Amino acid sequence: MAGNLADDLDEYRWNLMAYRNTSYPFSSKIALNKASNRLRRSVKMLKYYYSCGLPLTYDRQRVLFKNLSSEEAGQLTDLIISIHNCLDYKAIGRLYNGDVENAALSARTNNGSEHDIPDDYEDYSDYTAMMRIARDNGVDLKTCNFETMTSKELKKLSDIFRYSGFSNKQIRKFLHLGSGKNLAGK
Repeated sequence: MAGNLADDLDEYRWNLMAYRNTSYPFSSKIALNKASNRLRRSVKMLKYYYSCGLPLTYDRQRVLFKNLSSEEAGQLTDLIISIHNCLDYKAIGRLYNGDVENAALSARTNNGSEHDIPDDYEDYSDYTAMMRIARDNGVDLKTCNFETMTSKELKKLSDIFRYSGFSNKQIRKFLHLGSGKNLAGK
């Protein structure tokens, strides 16, 4: 399963199908009345972040897991995955003759038959250079959304990249433009 990291679907820590029948497949359920103050605080903070729609950034995760024992960290990990789990197990079951266990059986049966999707090899250092060039030209990539940039802004940035020697394919990929879209009026 998952590159032979586990023999079975339900043994692989990062497989959401393991959560189809329980919220705590890899740890014991959190009993808040018996939990340490650290774990109770982390659960409270996690639920607050979730209720406010706040993402679990690395910094927030560091705070949540700070000073937890390995058992508590496992419990909190299961809780996080359960809260943020995006799988609709009923819908999955409908795709497999009305039973989510048939989906699990299918995954077990096909274990070892995974195939990689081919990807053109590229030197990604070019994209690092493009990030530097964009930043040097006033584009804040932390807040920038290429989909909402105007055609004029995209043309200006693509012209800068083109003059720097990047191919149209690289520019399209960096700017998240489909191959069907016109690139800077070309």
